[in-house]
Amino acid sequence: AGGGAASSAGSSSGEDRGGKGYGKGYGKGSGYGGFRDGGSPGFAGSSSPETEDASPSTFFEEHCGCSREDYIRKRIDFGCQEVVRAMRLNDNELYRLGQNQFCEQVEHLQRVQRDDPNLAHLPMITKSGGGGFHFRRERRDWWEEDDNDENPFWWRGEVESLCFDLPMTAEENLTLDAPPAGQWWDVQKIAESDHYVAVVKPAGMFVVTDQRGLWEESSTNFIHVAHRRYEMPSAGEPRQRGICHRLDSHTSGIQIFGKTWDAFRHFTLQNSAHKMQKEYVALVVGKVGGETGPYSGLVDVPMKKWQDFNRREFGSVVCALEGVPAITAYRVLRHFKVPATGQLKFWGQDRWFSLMHLRIMTGRTHQIRVHMAYLGHPLVGDPKYNPRYFEEDAAITPRIFLHCVRMEFEDMDHSMFVANSDLLLDLQVALGRLLSLAEQYRALEAAAANAASEAAPVPAPAEVRGRVRDVSGASLGAPGLVELIRRCPGPPVEPAEEPPAPDDGAEGTRRFLVRCYNCRRVEEASCVVVRRGQRRALNWRLEKKERQAQEEAPTAHPKSWGWGPGMLWVPAELQQQMAGERREEMSAFEELGDASAEDLGEQWGRHGADWAWANDGLRQNGWVHLRAGGALTSRWGSGRWCLLSAGALDAPLLLVSFNDVEHALRLDDASRGPPGFSVVAKRRLGIGEGSLADGPSAEGE
Repeated sequence: AGGGAASSAGSSSGEDRGGKGYGKGYGKGSGYGGFRDGGSPGFAGSSSPETEDASPSTFFEEHCGCSREDYIRKRIDFGCQEVVRAMRLNDNELYRLGQNQFCEQVEHLQRVQRDDPNLAHLPMITKSGGGGFHFRRERRDWWEEDDNDENPFWWRGEVESLCFDLPMTAEENLTLDAPPAGQWWDVQKIAESDHYVAVVKPAGMFVVTDQRGLWEESSTNFIHVAHRRYEMPSAGEPRQRGICHRLDSHTSGIQIFGKTWDAFRHFTLQNSAHKMQKEYVALVVGKVGGETGPYSGLVDVPMKKWQDFNRREFGSVVCALEGVPAITAYRVLRHFKVPATGQLKFWGQDRWFSLMHLRIMTGRTHQIRVHMAYLGHPLVGDPKYNPRYFEEDAAITPRIFLHCVRMEFEDMDHSMFVANSDLLLDLQVALGRLLSLAEQYRALEAAAANAASEAAPVPAPAEVRGRVRDVSGASLGAPGLVELIRRCPGPPVEPAEEPPAPDDGAEGTRRFLVRCYNCRRVEEASCVVVRRGQRRALNWRLEKKERQAQEEAPTAHPKSWGWGPGMLWVPAELQQQMAGERREEMSAFEELGDASAEDLGEQWGRHGADWAWANDGLRQNGWVHLRAGGALTSRWGSGRWCLLSAGALDAPLLLVSFNDVEHALRLDDASRGPPGFSVVAKRRLGIGEGSLADGPSAEGE
């Protein structure tokens, strides 16, 4: 009989939808009216077992391979299990009920309770505001997402201490006592005590803690696979099956299982009290800290979990008003530059990367991915928060480069439970290859510099780049994370004398106001240098402004700084809201007068403020109307315009921006025909490319 077949049909939808049990995991023949009177089963084409041929004690063992109680735990929504036990359904009714999605089970039980007066004494099930269902009496939440702090931002009074005193494992001890990584596709037990087990999760496995996800028998269900590989006392625990925390599906690293419910509660209480030491290694885009540092810091940017079931969009956005506290400490382990040569020639230019060591004080969804993208240094291989470089990154890493290498906390017997995990082999090979290319390039550049000092012919950069040879993964082996770090030149060192801070504050405190995409309130993004003696660190912060400051017009995001909320993923729903605001802004702009000839300058002003876009003489593809005060309206919405002096060009460039894309327009020679322009450059401001107006135009760049 098909007792286990229905699980895989509907379970993946439950994972993707955050445990609500929604989805298309049922056929056209699904219905509820027959559960208590012999109706059709929940899946089209499936045959229902008959209770007459099997005794009640062996029915589920014969047809489903489990006991009746196990079937209830695995197949019935957690909030309905007590009612189902009290209703005393026969085996056939229970079997049919368990073949349907959780939301369908609840709807059916609601009708049964409403129609049968004999069940009036049972707790009524009601629909919750979040789309799920629950009893009218309170159900205890197993996960404590909120912190146990009267002041959730307590660390803002201890920034200096967190920047310089927060314990972070030395790089040579990151994988101390960790077993060697033998593969990257299966689980591996690395530590165990009387109360806890540490298991390494590979990337691609999901950690889902709703009832369907806890019991789904799938090779991508980490909880199921871990319990199949290793015997743990919590395998049958009905609420959490021992899993104490969750890693993202794309992240590999250490997961902790509690052997008892008390062990689970002990872990969650320590976690919510910030007593957990969770450390990660990540590879990010760019040279974090630049040439002069600082090379460590603290990111204090609140985050809000985003779930849009209709569009199947999941992630996190930053919001100082509605977000929950999220804090990440980081330090740079290594910088290295990889040449655009061989299979990487399509990059078009050499690229800098930074190997990062991070410790999180809170455990928010996608916390490290969001915080590093906020800094303007997104994780390598991240399709959501790093779309700009995702195609380039696909050539150097098979997935997001993020691994949980170490966890340390107090065990129930007051000893310290420590688990260390080496970098998995897929990331070891990717990192080893990049370091090999970077080391060859560095050595060849050094040789070229020596040749220049000896008055010998200096090879061109392209020639130096062409001498770099790619290496195979097999030749790299798997030396381990610490050995790979050791082979690379030492960590970046700050200069002995701190560089003077320019008048514009680029090296000191940097602040700007921005309107939040989520709550539409004005927030302040800041980056402050924290000092202790000769040591320096950066404190990145996003804070809500007081009520009286909400009318302040937010300043333009300084894209040349390359950090802030403007660097992050924006959900489709928020994009639609902003599009509506742009339409309203466009209506307001249309009331403005045209830009005057004086505003447009001599060359552009003689042709007026109304321009066709991509007019081939037969058909017009769009239009742009330049308004007073640097505003514009266009076929694609409202925007801004300005003039940019372009060195040797007779006429300045006209920069027009709409939909977060800046277009640089060059005026064509009017003597050759009707007046027109050419688009000579495009800058995608929405993903961090700086405006041409921020660059040095005096040299014609």
